[in-house]
Amino acid sequence: MLEVTATATRSRQSSQLLGHGTLRENVKAMQESNKPMWRKPILIGGLGLSAALWAWSSLQDALWQTGEFGVLSLAAVGTGAWWLQQQSRRVPTPAATPVDRAALERELARVRAAIAQLQAEVPHADTAVWEGQLAQLPQTLERQKLRVAIAGGAGTGRAHLAQVLANEPIKAAIDIAETATPLVGTDDDAATRATVLAADLVVFLIHGDLTASEWDCMTFLRGERQRVLLALDRQDRFLPEERAAIWQQVRDRVCPTLDAADLVAIASAPAPVKVRRHADDGTVGEWLEQTAPDLIALRNRLQQLVATEQSQLVLAAAWRQARAIGADIKAQLNRARRERALPVIQNYQWLSAAAAFATPVASLDLLATAAINAQLVADLGAMYCQDFSWQQAQTAAGALGRLMAQLGLVELTTQAVAGLLKGNALTYAAGGLVQGVSAAYLTRLAGLSLIAYFEEQELPAGGELQGDRLQKHLQAIGEQTRRAAIFQDFVRGVAQQLQARAAAPAS
Repeated sequence: MLEVTATATRSRQSSQLLGHGTLRENVKAMQESNKPMWRKPILIGGLGLSAALWAWSSLQDALWQTGEFGVLSLAAVGTGAWWLQQQSRRVPTPAATPVDRAALERELARVRAAIAQLQAEVPHADTAVWEGQLAQLPQTLERQKLRVAIAGGAGTGRAHLAQVLANEPIKAAIDIAETATPLVGTDDDAATRATVLAADLVVFLIHGDLTASEWDCMTFLRGERQRVLLALDRQDRFLPEERAAIWQQVRDRVCPTLDAADLVAIASAPAPVKVRRHADDGTVGEWLEQTAPDLIALRNRLQQLVATEQSQLVLAAAWRQARAIGADIKAQLNRARRERALPVIQNYQWLSAAAAFATPVASLDLLATAAINAQLVADLGAMYCQDFSWQQAQTAAGALGRLMAQLGLVELTTQAVAGLLKGNALTYAAGGLVQGVSAAYLTRLAGLSLIAYFEEQELPAGGELQGDRLQKHLQAIGEQTRRAAIFQDFVRGVAQQLQARAAAPAS
């Protein structure tokens, strides 16, 4: 039977992205799965039909002289065309509504359900900390002071504004924390994001029109239902007409996202003013005199929010805290599910490789691969609590094929595999080897993309697959797995196993 010798240089990332075991191990794992292979109707039906058509095609070779890429594109495009058209017509998600007590209760119920799901899937998981945090959340609604975070980029004067506000009468009604602007789209600034999202209110400091990073950050905060006061600082540094132009520019840009009342102009650290005094004896004295900060607009808005919206702001903060707890639970659940899902993908990638390698006719190995990928969709969906019917799994698998064809992944993969195998004349000459290795890679790519897609879904999962999000994961994982060392290691390992399988005597 077959074995693959792992190289000493294979990294942990390589084994997760493009792992492969022996055919014996994978067949055994498949047989020991929760549902035996004979009870997988999509897989058995597709493979059976492929075998029947292969027997017929041996007598009708002339009818199957279609180019490999033409048939591949036709099979992928035809199955998923309607599904992707429907996805492209989706209406954008409406803006988030303000958080009320009912919304908080729904979020708490969702987190409790996530804890129960984790306990069911990972019995040894320790959920005591999360349960304790969840139990304390209702007590936070009784807070008498608003938690205010002052955020902004480097050099915006966050610390100074916090010091100035600490001497204002409004300090009796708020607790102030100064923090940097959280970076969006990275994991390097998790602590800053946590601080900002834990606040009831964020005062966001800018000095002019928003930069791209400031806009991204503010949009992120609003998406998390975080109330933001946008403070346009250093107003004393501009001439009156410049001040008016900058104000209007910022207002036009942010008011679709912010309430107009939440944009305020301040001068937290006015520049010193030159004072000149003429004495009676004719001498002239000059000095710089520091003027008082101008925080009237910010102070008034804070007082108004404390008086009229404090309870709603506190509710929203509790809602975000519940979501943060849910995100931690989801991360642990995803790790456990991924550990179970990777061997399943590995099993199906070998089935795809064997089917394509054993069936020289491109159209027939595509039929077998489509059946395998449809069953893969169904099995992974079940692992992530997103069950698919027989028809839904077939449609989703066809849509995956269409996306791969649109992104050029099919042709790119086949060309890359052929290029690597050409170096060995005997290897390259083996019939069906390029198709077998390519099918294994594309099945693994589909499986890893589905895992990434399911992992970002809200708990509990549900609903149809969204083509745009699935495409994003296909592109990202395709780029990762096509890195030279990882891809070469995978191609050689699969090729060796397929060649050994072909050389082994029939049992």
